Amino acid sequence: MAAHLKKRVYEEFSKVVQIPHEEAQAKKLRLSKPSKSAALHVDLCKATNSTDALQYLLQFARKPVEVESVEGVIRILLEHYYKETDNSVRLKIASLLGLLSKTNGFSPDCIVDDAINTLGNEKSHQVLAQLLDTLLVIGSQLPESPAVRLRLIEVACKHLSDTYFGVRNKCLQLLGCLGLVDAPLTKDSNGPSSSSGGARDVQSIISNYFADQDPRVRTAAIKAMLQLHDRGMKIYQIIYDQACRLLSDDYEQVRSAAVQMVWVLSQLYPESIVPIPSSNEEIRLVDDAFGKISHMVSDGSWMVRVQAAKTLRCQLLLMKALQEKLWNMAVPLYLQQNVTATAAAQQILEETYKLEFLYSGLESRQVATIHHVRLQAKALQLILTARTRQ
Repeated sequence: MAAHLKKRVYEEFSKVVQIPHEEAQAKKLRLSKPSKSAALHVDLCKATNSTDALQYLLQFARKPVEVESVEGVIRILLEHYYKETDNSVRLKIASLLGLLSKTNGFSPDCIVDDAINTLGNEKSHQVLAQLLDTLLVIGSQLPESPAVRLRLIEVACKHLSDTYFGVRNKCLQLLGCLGLVDAPLTKDSNGPSSSSGGARDVQSIISNYFADQDPRVRTAAIKAMLQLHDRGMKIYQIIYDQACRLLSDDYEQVRSAAVQMVWVLSQLYPESIVPIPSSNEEIRLVDDAFGKISHMVSDGSWMVRVQAAKTLRCQLLLMKALQEKLWNMAVPLYLQQNVTATAAAQQILEETYKLEFLYSGLESRQVATIHHVRLQAKALQLILTARTRQ
């Protein structure tokens, strides 16, 4: 009996518990990518001459750069920029600075000061123009930073007196793309005023280069003014006289850009009165612009002819819409008063005759003629309808 109880006690207190074996997690190795900036630094240090350095830069330009590496790469490029004596290598570095500033996810505000400082001791005009282009890229990437834009505008104004046309072109382009438009002119503003602040300064500075000795700079000045218009700034009416004088410029690029400028101003100030040259009479600005642009259709340059034709063809569509609106408004009057009907019909005829005259030299002459005949038939039909209701 005692032996049985002893055996029972052992059975109750001698249970075996198995603990599951936990496998140890394997250690993971993280392979770090080689630094782009370090690799570029090593390559540039290995270069024994400017040709090798330029070759390394060309190879580097073909490789993608991660966002987190962009700032480090730019620092390395700036370091070698100050050490480099060859203009072609510095030119390529300046180009790469602009290219890297466009990297998605990278904010170039951290390199603005360094990019501006590179202009200080630069003697090469070509490199200086490329650096200004880089500043234009940086400014375009920072639309919400008016302080940066103001600094870049000051830099552009400082270098507008450069003797190289390429530098002046880039400065004007920078003014057109980055000029502040936060304080636009009011609807009735025709010229500079003290209330327009920075907007007044930009337009005044750009218009001064309409008379530059280099035609490429004159063209760049007009395009910069058009860029301001596209960005929402109302151009001064006093620019119209300057634009009209540029229609007789010796160079086709200037005349072509001037056609666009005249058309823009005709849309901004259509009812303004301007004097007719060599006459005591006056005419609406929009009518004066129509006449000048239609005259450019017979220009000796095909480039100018095409630009004038495009502008007038666009105006043709606007005129058609305006005349259709006039027609719809005049219909009720036709059915009420004969005198009013005759006057309205005569006005439509005069407008269509003017339309046919303006488009007499265009490829779209048939379109204008058909439109003229159609409106003329409508006018005559209304006159007959009014007479039969007497």
